[in-house]
Amino acid sequence: MTGRHAAPLHPLLLAALLAAVVPDATASESVLAPAPQAPEAAALGPEDAVLIARTLQQITRHYVEPKGGHELVVTALRQLLASLDRHSALIEGASPQAVRDAVAGQFGGIGIELDIGPDGPVVMQLFRDGPARRAGVQAGDRIVAVDGEPVRGAALDAVIARIKGPPRSTVRLELQRGAAALRLDVERQLVRFSTVGVERRGGLAVARISEFLDGTPAELIEQLAAAAEAAPIEGLVLDLRGNPGGVVESGVAVASLFLPPNVLVLSSSGRAPDASQPYLSIDASTGLPAGQAALVARLRLLPLVVMIDRRSASSAEFVAAALQDHRRARIVGCGPSYGKGSIQSIVPLSSQYAVKLTTARFSSPRGRALDGAGVAPDVLVAAAGADTSREACDAHTAGLLEAAREELARLGRTASSGGPPRGGGS
Repeated sequence: MTGRHAAPLHPLLLAALLAAVVPDATASESVLAPAPQAPEAAALGPEDAVLIARTLQQITRHYVEPKGGHELVVTALRQLLASLDRHSALIEGASPQAVRDAVAGQFGGIGIELDIGPDGPVVMQLFRDGPARRAGVQAGDRIVAVDGEPVRGAALDAVIARIKGPPRSTVRLELQRGAAALRLDVERQLVRFSTVGVERRGGLAVARISEFLDGTPAELIEQLAAAAEAAPIEGLVLDLRGNPGGVVESGVAVASLFLPPNVLVLSSSGRAPDASQPYLSIDASTGLPAGQAALVARLRLLPLVVMIDRRSASSAEFVAAALQDHRRARIVGCGPSYGKGSIQSIVPLSSQYAVKLTTARFSSPRGRALDGAGVAPDVLVAAAGADTSREACDAHTAGLLEAAREELARLGRTASSGGPPRGGGS
């Protein structure tokens, strides 16, 4: 049954919505990662603001169950951003400082890595000495609620934001472990997130990068320098499997370790002029101690293989694509990468909310669009039959490493016969 007459619009509600239509000259002062300025498409008109306001008013006054105005607005924003693409999202509970800390690789958290499963967020890994491990959280646990709020259906960014908080504060997790339901209180601590792990395998080094954050390039140089102390590194495997991407400039700096300065790493394009630009490699040895500078010079000549999988995304993809296009590395994997060839800007909206918005797409040095396509390996390693699923690839690590080792040996022979090592590329 519907009513005949609409209630009059509350003047304060209308004023607030109409204010949102008028550009705010000071809004950019609080922006952490400014969204590029682009010409407006179809601007929100006063009639649209009235429509939104009247709809909210009808729901809050007449819906069969009570609904708060703030709750409705947040829900609408979640759905609005989710309708744009799979990467734009509302980040909840994230202050500007919390976003800065996350980009820098440190935050108040509990030391877990999450992924979204069919029934909600699942704990994939735990930091070795992190609070979650000490509290009894285990890999494979499904998170049902955070501080009493159900998280099924929530975006991964939103779940992570709810779990993070000031160090020494407590977060309550409701978990499902098989048939058992658990409730654990975990004290947050300042977590410094290491994104690089280097392992020697004879004359080779395997460098795994889990994510591209501000400190990743320096951490990679430091760990490779430590690994080279006992004996020179003769070949390098750059393991980008499971790497979801991260900070664009960090990815460019890592690619620059293996490329000469001032060559194209990626090109971005968007609606705004400042969203469309080339990203060139930098001289990665600038400002380094003599020993590390010598290592960087050697890295540009080492035989190089990059390992990818279906979870390698964004910055991980353009790093692999740049090294492939410049024929600097061979790419080894059991299938193409994820195909996230886009850049997101994170813009704080208030002290507790930020918007992550896709503002550009990028292409490889040879002009390959990676969004939706990903990076195809030069060397395709079959897992179980022709299965290229995440699980099959994870189970085939030994085969991928063996293929990488064979490629490095081949590249090493090429280099010893004269000329720099050459990778693949299509």
